[in-house]
Amino acid sequence: MDNLKTIRALIERCNRTCSLLNPVEGALTYAKDLSVFSLLENLKDQIVLIPKDTSELAPAHIQVIEVENPRLIFVLCHNKINRGNLPAENRVSRDAVVHKSAIIGAEGLSLCRDPAYRDPPADIVRFKHMGSVVIKAGAYIGPYSVVHRATLDQTVISEQATVGALCNIGHNVYVGPQSILTACISVGGSSHIGESCYVGMGAMIMDHIKICDHVRIGMGAIVTKDIKVPGIYHGNPATYKGPWDGGWHR
Repeated sequence: MDNLKTIRALIERCNRTCSLLNPVEGALTYAKDLSVFSLLENLKDQIVLIPKDTSELAPAHIQVIEVENPRLIFVLCHNKINRGNLPAENRVSRDAVVHKSAIIGAEGLSLCRDPAYRDPPADIVRFKHMGSVVIKAGAYIGPYSVVHRATLDQTVISEQATVGALCNIGHNVYVGPQSILTACISVGGSSHIGESCYVGMGAMIMDHIKICDHVRIGMGAIVTKDIKVPGIYHGNPATYKGPWDGGWHR
């Protein structure tokens, strides 16, 4: 079955899309590669797009469809299913402070390429963001910062977390309670920053990075790998420099 026929058939069967983390009965989702196959065990009554020639690894109770590029097919279906639909509403606690110049809920850049088009940029497909931003009690968002809405679920700024001026918080990001992001910081999509972390000015955190609790990231550092051990990290790429006493300034 070619991509067009696959898309038409999926849209006829499904009128909703969801993520693997928050499954919805009867909805369409996808597994981008084998690394997320463990999440399929928790699904029920979903249709899951999976990479070609991997069906023998999927749980028997899941409806799976093998395609060459499951993310692309999912995005094309998602965009058609949600054409004309409004994204989820943002939720900002009354106890949070958001500067009037901050942008909450901007659509982020989640892109893929469709080989059906021969020449760029016509082959670029944008993933329509249908998720929301949640800003919890006591959080602060500084001047001219942008917090992007999630693709499907939520971008979360937790209780008492601080996002300083001119920061860019990507889609699906989680910023843990009491963590402080100072100024001019970029956090790539789907990254997770733990509790009571401190990120220095101008630091950059790549997409899909997980940072554990109680980590201090130095000014201008570039985080390219998960941080699993609490402590101080500086440099490009950011590397462990020693334990952290929790102090903000030195």
